[in-house]
Amino acid sequence: MSSIKKSKVLVIDACVAGAAGNSSSTDEKSRELREFLKSVLTICHKVIFTDDITKEWKSLNPWRV
Repeated sequence: MSSIKKSKVLVIDACVAGAAGNSSSTDEKSRELREFLKSVLTICHKVIFTDDITKEWKSLNPWRV
């Protein structure tokens, strides 16, 4: 049996992405979330925002739009 891993497309909620903060954030939870999200991309998975999540992201983070 083959152990080939397939890339997945993952939906990440806006509150999770926002909680990851930016690279200068020193909060432990933010750092852990950033490391998780980086590992998702390193494994070659893809991250998407649905239209609803994009709206939520924009309403929570108007300065990032």
